[in-house]
Amino acid sequence: MFKYELTQHTDLRLVEPRHTAEIYAAVERNRAHLRQWLSWVDGVSGIDGITMPRRNLHDLAEHGHFTVGIWQHGQLVGMLAVHAIDARNRATSLGYWLDAQAQGQGIMTRACRALLDHLFGALQLHRVEIRAAAGNQRSQAVARRLGFRHDGTLRQSEWLTGGPVDQMIFSLLCDEWHDTGAHLAFAHPLTGEAELCLLLPHYAEAIFALVERNRRHLQYLGWIDGTRSSNDIGSYIRHALQRMADGSEVHWGIWCGGDFAGIIGTHPIQWRDRRAEFGYWLGEEFQGKGLATAAGRAMAEYCFSVLNLNRLELRIRTDNPRSRAVADRLGFTQEGILRQAVQSTGKMVDYACYGLLRAEWETPAGAVENGQGAGAVLES
Repeated sequence: MFKYELTQHTDLRLVEPRHTAEIYAAVERNRAHLRQWLSWVDGVSGIDGITMPRRNLHDLAEHGHFTVGIWQHGQLVGMLAVHAIDARNRATSLGYWLDAQAQGQGIMTRACRALLDHLFGALQLHRVEIRAAAGNQRSQAVARRLGFRHDGTLRQSEWLTGGPVDQMIFSLLCDEWHDTGAHLAFAHPLTGEAELCLLLPHYAEAIFALVERNRRHLQYLGWIDGTRSSNDIGSYIRHALQRMADGSEVHWGIWCGGDFAGIIGTHPIQWRDRRAEFGYWLGEEFQGKGLATAAGRAMAEYCFSVLNLNRLELRIRTDNPRSRAVADRLGFTQEGILRQAVQSTGKMVDYACYGLLRAEWETPAGAVENGQGAGAVLES
């Protein structure tokens, strides 16, 4: 569902636990090809040996580094990792591998270029390294095509299947990189100029700016008074990614025309009862465009078709007619009113309770692809 398109048939996706079987299958297909240059391959004797997907979103949330998978024609054909980030020296390194059948098409060069735009642009790093075994001509060629310079060679610094090998170090500095202007985002189209995006740590400033412009408009949200800086938003994004990693919540950002417009997400999913409550908010300037309805439709389709939930719930203040109209348009049934259930803006307020069952949901045309979603949450 959420991807960054490199070409018409090739895209990047953040690696998640649900991709483990695909990764293992790709390693098995390429075991002889990969073990020449990757020391960890021989340690992967079964699917349980693929442990990185369980850590990936937590690493992104806590430390900023991450791994993406490369899909071509819907099949996983490689991986590209941003290794641990040295915040003090604003530096990191890249590591990558590609299916033998996908080589020679420029795929890895394009994928690295997208991540370099992100590292030098959004993250404002100063130096990026690529290290390659002295005999690995293809990996070296990728580095050179991207403009990396050979800094030196570490003698017998890595032990591979055939014994110790020399390791070549290539580097690229920020002032040597020609930014393409592209922005790394894992997105799913909604309508027109609108799209859903997975929340990434560097979005905190844009989200907080929207909150600041809309404090009065968003006063019905219980968390608004406690959100006083982009650090508070950063904490929320970390929570969202961690909960997405453990499968307990789903949080997505809503963008329109290149601007951050709002958020949609679930509260903790009640897996035993196969139900979840979700909520949404938009900046005032983005209302009236059908964004909340389109995002709600994507969320419902994801929850029913991908997560296999049976029931969705909404709880909306009775004095919030716009949000209640969204619930109606999505086919929710009002099931009751919780009288003076929550204190908000100095008074006790009523909440309308809505429910939607899987049996009542009609899958819209062009809906979320089965198994391609990702997610995480927020209060309504």
